[in-house]
Amino acid sequence: MRGGAMVTTDRLRLVPADVADLQACIDGDRDAFRAITGAEAPAPFVAPPLTDDVLAFFRQAVEADPGVRPWLFRWVIDRQEGRLVGSAGLTNVLTSLPTPET
Repeated sequence: MRGGAMVTTDRLRLVPADVADLQACIDGDRDAFRAITGAEAPAPFVAPPLTDDVLAFFRQAVEADPGVRPWLFRWVIDRQEGRLVGSAGLTNVLTSLPTPET
C-alpha cells in the first residue's frame, strides 16, 4: 500500500485516490486496482454510486494538482476483509480547477 494521508479507524481505511487507481476504476480493472491499493474491488467493478459520470474529472483534477488528493476522493476499505466498500470526499477543493467541460 502506498503512503499518503491515509485515515485509519478500527474498521476502515480511507485511502486518497490517485491517478492510477481512479483509472483502474474507470476501466473496471479489478486486478490493477488490487495491485495499486491492496484492496479487493467488487465484481463487476464499476464506479461507486453517484460518481460514474465524474471519475474521469476526479482523475484529471488529481493529475493537475496532486495537492487535492487528500481531500478530493478517498476509497473506503474494510480493514478486516481488505475490500473496497465505498468512497468519500470533498469537492469544494476544486474551486480553482477547470470545470468538467474544459
